Amino acid sequence: GQGATASGEGLRAKEMAKKEFWVEELVAVARRAGPAAELPARLFQSYGEQFGQMLRLVLGRSAPGTLEGHVLRWKNIEAWAEEHSENIYPMSNETLVRYIQFKNEKKCGPSVPDATCGTVGWICKKIGMRCPDTADQLVLALRDQALEERGEELKEAVPLPMTTAAALEGLALHRADTVGALAWWVLCLVYGSLRDDDTVHVRPQDLVLDRGVLRGKSWQTKCERKRRGTSFAVPDSALKYEGWLQHGLKTFNDCFPGERDYWIPNFTVKFGRLEFAEGETPELGPTMKALRWLLALAEGKTVVDTEKYTWHSCKCTIIDRGMEVGEDQLALGMQGHWKDPNGPM
Repeated sequence: GQGATASGEGLRAKEMAKKEFWVEELVAVARRAGPAAELPARLFQSYGEQFGQMLRLVLGRSAPGTLEGHVLRWKNIEAWAEEHSENIYPMSNETLVRYIQFKNEKKCGPSVPDATCGTVGWICKKIGMRCPDTADQLVLALRDQALEERGEELKEAVPLPMTTAAALEGLALHRADTVGALAWWVLCLVYGSLRDDDTVHVRPQDLVLDRGVLRGKSWQTKCERKRRGTSFAVPDSALKYEGWLQHGLKTFNDCFPGERDYWIPNFTVKFGRLEFAEGETPELGPTMKALRWLLALAEGKTVVDTEKYTWHSCKCTIIDRGMEVGEDQLALGMQGHWKDPNGPM
């Protein structure tokens, strides 16, 4: 994807443009559904000429990534239905079973049946269409079959070792360049148990270091999409190198000055060198490569040794350590910023 430019397009504007595109794709789905979709007719009857505007408002009540994921999966279902002369407007239980069976025969991933049922339910609810029973016994049996045959493919994030976190502290404390700045940012994810996408949605000019705690707010997170913001705190704790938080904050601000609505510019590694693209927002592929490079650099290892780590490794590191030492579940839920901290782990 194309990052936001320095000429003024921020992260929010970029995401709104993406959202508008997928809303229009969802509007097209509602049109293809015809009379099977009750929402358009109901809105037309109530609002007349304003029907189109109202339809887009209702269909747009989701985050850009959610819209994109569901619409793409539904379009895959549409393509299958056309190829196999199946009617999905509305979709019957039998049709849903046949589609999941088709995916299973293609050796789909173990989470695909559940994701398919989630999309079918989401689309039907959005456009006001009768929904098949996603808890049908055959549907559940096919889901279980996929999990039994290919369940080992489901991978949980591997937490970072404490030695790696300590080595990152050393980089954040002793280096005053972009490597030190990036190490500091990664440690904020680790000690704050933050998702990388959540930390992208942070305005660096709003960060406050007060009495040993760095406080900030993510204006959009996976769990909170209503722009109220989710507050977070990164404590000035250290496994080995005290002072990394304050020193790293200064390094970060020196390397990436100015106001913006995303915390850090896009970054990657080319020919063994860390590169940043000013004015561009972070993208998963390039930044993951840079994360593994940074972890290898911190501990004097090769990138091959760090390939098992992902951005979610940063979020789960402190939580995993807390579980190891028997920390209270409510405290772990609060640390992880979950909607229901008392919910199952």
